[in-house]
Order: sequence, then structure tokens, then C-alpha cells
Amino acid sequence: MKKIGNSSISFDNVYIREKYAICGKLEYEGPYGSFFDSHIDDNYYGEKSFEKCEMKMLKECIDKCILKLKGLVDDNPIIDLMIFGDLNNQIAVSNYVMKKYQVPYIGIYSACATFTESLILGSVFIDNKFGFNIMCGSSSHNSTSEKQFRNPNEYGGQKPDYFTLTTTSVGTCILSSIGMVKITGCTIGKVIDFYQDDPSDLPRSMAPACADTIIEHLRDFNRSIKEYDLVVTGDLSKNGSKILKEILFEHGIDIYDKHFDCGEQIFDIDNQPVYSGGSGAGCIAGMVNAYIIDKLIKCDYKRIMIIGTGALLNPVMCSQKESIPSISHLVVLERLK
Repeated sequence: MKKIGNSSISFDNVYIREKYAICGKLEYEGPYGSFFDSHIDDNYYGEKSFEKCEMKMLKECIDKCILKLKGLVDDNPIIDLMIFGDLNNQIAVSNYVMKKYQVPYIGIYSACATFTESLILGSVFIDNKFGFNIMCGSSSHNSTSEKQFRNPNEYGGQKPDYFTLTTTSVGTCILSSIGMVKITGCTIGKVIDFYQDDPSDLPRSMAPACADTIIEHLRDFNRSIKEYDLVVTGDLSKNGSKILKEILFEHGIDIYDKHFDCGEQIFDIDNQPVYSGGSGAGCIAGMVNAYIIDKLIKCDYKRIMIIGTGALLNPVMCSQKESIPSISHLVVLERLK
């Protein structure tokens, strides 16, 4: 492991060893629903609150991911560290679920960029031989997130066409020094403020931060965008994706033919009631673990950028007329030779 340029790190021996992803009913009915390992049929999943539903989904995702690993190696695999986050106050869902495991745990928050942040931290620990198996992931639930950051769905408030629907999804993976797909590098994002203040239009605030991280990554590694088969972003959805492509094109970087935004793809925007697409900390975590990693395993792609996009929205700050800054973290996934 070594620092590259201003903001990046190259990794020597980090792999994704196992993965698991769960989604909600609306996500399952979308074009990529069948790729998820499992799904739930309603927003409660047999629990008494939306928060408990998200906790149950996260625990199930962790347990099933570990179970897949146990089937591959031995009867008692050890998870040396867990790195998780979500969108609830004080990352409550992750914190409460971790009570059940008694494993060293780091709780993190970068809004919808939390998953890529967890991969970066996990990769640093693996490359420095902190442990052999480190679990990373993030979650979101439509009803918990809408209540947290905007207005509860039960209010029935009108939403603009550019609104993004928080996804109900969870994605986890286990990093190790052996595995199916290699993590070869990362670029740590900066907080970028484009002075947007509409909590219903988060992609507009996230796109500049995403572009900044991509530009910084290519500069640090002295690479061209042509050296990547796919550019996967988190939850820019329809409107934010358009802005990102325009910004990068102005800098001489053309991603029009290789851009895949998880928020834009997870739903059928034209036929489902999802406004301009999906968002949420579980959006990129779910899609990457359900679909993207398999595309590398099957040799459809060789090298992929994964860029989590997080709007650092705080309702208290918004009520004080502050803008919504954003951050994007990037990891590079490559197929095995």
C-alpha cells in the first residue's frame, strides 16, 4: 500500500472474498431485482417499525454473507472487523445491529458514499494485515430515510419530478487477501459545496463532488478514462448523471458510453413511481454486491471505477438556510488475471 498523488492510495493485496445483497419490494420489481440474493415484500418485514425492519435486513445480510463464506472455507470463519454505516441519526441501525456480534466495529458516515468509504477503510486494514476477513457495507430504508431527512411518507407531501426516491436495500461484502475481485486503489474525496439548498434535489449537489473525485483520481494515477471499462456512480439518478457527464466532458473526459448510475438503473424510471430515480446509502451497496461484482467475475469488464456519491444533508443546517455540501469516494475494482 502506498499513497499516490494528492488523494489516492494503491493497494497490493486486497480482494472481495464474498458478498450478499437484499432489496425491497419496489427495487425487486425493477430491472435488476433478480440479481439480488433476496428481497422483502413490504416496508415492515414482520417488524413493528421501519427502523427495526432495516436492522433486520442488515443483520440478515451480514449473516447470509458469513454463511456463504463458511460454506467455502471452514465451520467457523472469523470476522476480524466490521465497518458499517447507514442514514439514521448516529448511524443507529448499524450500531444496534453490531451489538449482536461482539466483533471490533467502526461505524462510519458519508451519507450515500458510506459504502465506498467502508471499502477504502477495509482495504487499508487488510493491506496492513490487521485481520484476514473484514466485513464492509451500508444500508438504507425508504421510510426511515425520508423521515430522517425530508418528510415522513405518511404526510403525503407532494414531490417534484426531480426528486429521488431513497432505496430500501442493503449490501455487504467481506474483504480479504484472497478472493474473487481485486481492489487495486482508491481516491478519497473532498467536501465540495455547489451551494444547492434543496433537499429534494440532492443529485445536483452531488454531481460536482463526483466529478472532482474522478478528475483527481485520473490525475493521481496518471490514467485516461479509456483505461476503465465502466464508471459506476451511486445515486445521481437521471438529472445528476446528466450534470456529471457534462462537467467531465468540459474537462476532456468522456464517460457517455461507459457510465452506469445505480440510482438511475435500480428502478424502471419510466414505469415505476420513482420520480427521477433512486438514492440512499444502500443503493450503491446493493447494486455493486448484487450485480456489478459479478460482471467482473464473468469477465464482462476488466477494470471498473466505483464512486459513492453522498450529499451531506443535515435538516437542522437546512432550516438555518445553509447549503448542502457533498462528498464522493472512489474505489477501483479489477477482475483476476
